[in-house]
Amino acid sequence: MADISKCDGIIAGLSYVSFAAEVFKKSRDEVYEYKKYIEMKVSKKGISPMSLVKNKKGK
Repeated sequence: MADISKCDGIIAGLSYVSFAAEVFKKSRDEVYEYKKYIEMKVSKKGISPMSLVKNKKGK
């Protein structure tokens, strides 16, 4: 978490790790230059990473 908080940007799922990294970052009076939190809804069948890529490309 401390290492992640030293990065300039973050792309992560909503988790305790990403939350803690942001707390570490703010404790140093810093902010992420780029921040994107992904809310993934996983069904019982699971989720394919390729389906996410295809959806982002508009295919």
